[in-house]
Amino acid sequence: MTSFNLSKLLHPLPEREFLKQYLHRNFLHVPGPPGKFHLLFTWDDLNRIFEEHRLEPPLVMLRKDGQDIDPAEYLNHIRTPYENSLPIINPGKLAALMRDGATLSLHEMHWIHRPLNLLLGNLGRQFTGPCDVILFASFGSTPAIAPHEDGDDQFILQLAGRKYWHVYGPNEPNPIRKPIWHESTEPKRPPIWEGMLNAGDVLYMPRGWWHEVRSVNEPSLHLAVGLPVNTPMDLIHWALPVLAKQDLLRENLPRFGDRATRRAFRERMIAAINSALHVDILDDYFHGVDADARPAIANPTFPWSASADSSLPENSHTPVRFTGLGWSELEGDGKEFTFRSLGRDWTYPRAAGRFLRPLLDGQVLALGQVRQLARKELGPQETDRVIRDAVRSGLLTFG
Repeated sequence: MTSFNLSKLLHPLPEREFLKQYLHRNFLHVPGPPGKFHLLFTWDDLNRIFEEHRLEPPLVMLRKDGQDIDPAEYLNHIRTPYENSLPIINPGKLAALMRDGATLSLHEMHWIHRPLNLLLGNLGRQFTGPCDVILFASFGSTPAIAPHEDGDDQFILQLAGRKYWHVYGPNEPNPIRKPIWHESTEPKRPPIWEGMLNAGDVLYMPRGWWHEVRSVNEPSLHLAVGLPVNTPMDLIHWALPVLAKQDLLRENLPRFGDRATRRAFRERMIAAINSALHVDILDDYFHGVDADARPAIANPTFPWSASADSSLPENSHTPVRFTGLGWSELEGDGKEFTFRSLGRDWTYPRAAGRFLRPLLDGQVLALGQVRQLARKELGPQETDRVIRDAVRSGLLTFG
């Protein structure tokens, strides 16, 4: 399955231009053709998800005029023969509420819709961390939420229909994630951009940029994709175990000492922190974030991961993918390829790095390509053994 990545989202704007001029810096509007996102998500996909999955809050929510609608207004609960209670959407009630102006939002849909899963995996690898996505569907003209800001950078992908946007810019720089903790309740400046977002268009907004979106009394479907944020506060939280290795930072504070004693302790404490947060601590942080990132794909790869005969797909064109978001190579003796990913260490023959490296970097290779890359150094049987082990262990997946 082909998947969207940053280049495809931004086309025709070059990815390099976005990274240099807009990322974390400025708002961007990229017009696109109406069918640009047809393979990513459609109204048919939304209908199928409601038909095939049992959703309830916080995965599905309705909002109107800034207020959440009671789920009992659009959800039924049915009893199974085993006395379990399952939520099921009431199609008539849901449609009536949306005709009346409610906006539907679906959360964490990438876990049940593969094109979104692949998109978030690609973006998560590039921006070193997990992304999130919210799907919005609306029909009327009633606003779902007042002007607001978000604690992460956002891509807005208009999938179908239109919506009208106001983008105001930031009040204060760099809010920290969610919930945003400063005191602003409304934008402090006039809009720097307003206009209609049409199907195929993309907006990019750095975190903290205030915005307002309004439906225009027609069917509209859009995605809000949140990018990972890596701040000094995130690094400090990650580095707490590193700091805890400093003897001084485990001592009792001089609660009853005089001012000179406290000031002297502070100086020693700063020196200890400075020693722990060494000159290459940012490199260590990014390596750690990459190596311990959560899986991007939760696919058990049946039947191959559980087959007793250790078989692989017969079709040499079967795609092979990395299931994680990042990885970090570990030092070794040069005879083996050793790296950390998905929170554990992995060791394979050095020659296996010929195909594992591009896979870990996010490339999708056909099974035949994987075998071709290692044929001179590893041999077909050993190559297949590595692939089988990686699939059984959840490092790689097919399809």
